[in-house]
Amino acid sequence: GPEAHQQRDREQGRALLERSVSIFRQCGVKWGLGRALGFLSYIPYSEGDYPAAGLYLRESLALFTELGDEWATAWIMLVLGENERCQGNYSRAGALYEQSMRIHTGLGDKFRVAIVQGNLGYVALHNGEVEKAKHCFTESLKLYLELGNTLFACDALAGHAAVALALERPERAARLFGAATSIHEQLNARFEPSEQQEFDRYLSATRSVLGDAHFEAAWQEGRKLSFEQATAYALDEVATA
Repeated sequence: GPEAHQQRDREQGRALLERSVSIFRQCGVKWGLGRALGFLSYIPYSEGDYPAAGLYLRESLALFTELGDEWATAWIMLVLGENERCQGNYSRAGALYEQSMRIHTGLGDKFRVAIVQGNLGYVALHNGEVEKAKHCFTESLKLYLELGNTLFACDALAGHAAVALALERPERAARLFGAATSIHEQLNARFEPSEQQEFDRYLSATRSVLGDAHFEAAWQEGRKLSFEQATAYALDEVATA
């Protein structure tokens, strides 16, 4: 079945990357080793083995810092931040995100700035800084729209849904969750582990506040929104609930 295929692909990928790490290590090629370790970290990360992923990421980060490779350093900081957030270490994650964003901003990498803004939005929500979170998700969504990136814009829509719940507007939250889910399904995509954790947490809380019937009604309203309607709704350009 599909899961078996995915497992085989993952194991083949793990074997190839471990081989690459071994070769680069033996040859003393630090840049190649750093990249191989960074990519290898995604396998335990996707499996929920965050301590193992962290070991690869920290070694990769040390290598790129030593080499002075700003882009790669910022990339690994971003992924390491995700890995920390998945373990509930929001303070460490936030510090890594801030460093990553400073570098990516300086390099003019709008795509990764958008990713980090969204991540900082969840850190702000965790810290009870709702207005800061709203600002982060808004900036993230605007950048994705500028870049024409529909897939990642769904992450920002889900972030706005979480903000709506924090602002005690659960119907709006349910609509935005419904819209984000529908668009993701149309793209045959899935959330990254860190985003899925946040999505599930705030979605469950929204359902609890509204009750099943009211939640389902608002959820279905959101699912009917087009991408353009959903993003306008998130940015308060149409109407608020």
